[in-house]
Amino acid sequence: KTARDSGLQVTVVEKMDRLLARNLSPRGSEVLAGLLAGKGVRLLAGRSVQSIDGSAGSAAIALDDGTRLTAELVLLAIGARCDTGLAGAAGLQTARGVRVNAFLQTSSPSIFAGGDIADSGRPAECSARRAAAQGRLAGKNAAAVLLNRPLQPYIEEAASLDLKYRDFELHLAGQGADPDHGCLEIFLEDSDGLRYRSVVQRNGATVGVQMVGSSTDFQKYAKEIAGS
Repeated sequence: KTARDSGLQVTVVEKMDRLLARNLSPRGSEVLAGLLAGKGVRLLAGRSVQSIDGSAGSAAIALDDGTRLTAELVLLAIGARCDTGLAGAAGLQTARGVRVNAFLQTSSPSIFAGGDIADSGRPAECSARRAAAQGRLAGKNAAAVLLNRPLQPYIEEAASLDLKYRDFELHLAGQGADPDHGCLEIFLEDSDGLRYRSVVQRNGATVGVQMVGSSTDFQKYAKEIAGS
């Protein structure tokens, strides 16, 4: 949005089949894509970059479906994959990362893990603030084991995104609408393709809220998540 307002042509290549698939429901992603398209942003979803050649003064980009793009500026956001080789060789249980319980304790009772490598079995949500909080608790619990004291559980903090730029708004907190984790989406508003609001519930409790094009009652539902 900022780049478009500066007069730049913008193309977004998204490997997933829709925008923010881990955070937004399919309908929420559709509304977000529509708002961006209305601002002149070109979206290529379900595709990935195979190569980038910058030797000619501008970047020549090849996608996996044969599409060729040319750009003067390329911004990459490709994420990371945890290297669990050392932990596995040490005998710790691993999956996406190093498996931990509610106390950030690994399969070896005297070893703890925090941050992106810590895999509790829930969807991964990379956050520097969360990693710092987990690191502090992992250290405290490691010391507690040595002192034979009770362990403290990690209290999950709801991840959030609160973005407003001129007439563009995107507000997310907590979990996305993932039926595989027992989450049910309750629609609050879905009007004219410009505004979309919903809450995500699990076992009757609000665990997530997602809003595109509006922030009405966002803080209210975000507080419900924090108190659940």
